[in-house]
Amino acid sequence: MSKTDLLYCLPLTSKDKKKSLSSQPPLRIHGTMICANRQIKFLRIFIDESLTFKYHATMAATRGNKILRSLNFLRHQSCGIPTYIAHHLAMTAILPAIFWASPAWWAGTPGVFATLKVTYNTIARWITGLPLNTRSTNLITLTHLPPMEAYLDYLSLRYAV
Repeated sequence: MSKTDLLYCLPLTSKDKKKSLSSQPPLRIHGTMICANRQIKFLRIFIDESLTFKYHATMAATRGNKILRSLNFLRHQSCGIPTYIAHHLAMTAILPAIFWASPAWWAGTPGVFATLKVTYNTIARWITGLPLNTRSTNLITLTHLPPMEAYLDYLSLRYAV
């Protein structure tokens, strides 16, 4: 019962999105009242009331940045791990944390893509060690990372198969 959540799903254009959730009736199960939430967390996926997954993308980007900060000391300009090891760490530690359960939430939405793209480019910059004014397309090419949209589509297709 402690892990039970109630989520009212509303369309993006709904007038009820501004209303307080206290006006919605709570759910009663075996004498326990369960109140509605605007978003719930299920298997590390944040599901919002409109199913846009923008909040989940923000949390996934934050998780990726946190892992990147914990590995940042390994990569230094004059000394540190080589590029191929940084690439391996990114592919095995950072990207799986960001794209966890992506077939469930990836639908190609621009809001989700834009939020994750900043973190993806930061990871590419960490791998190469190039300055901030380097174009992101060059970064992705030099790091041998797949384009993010193609990678997410690949993960979804692989899951579907």
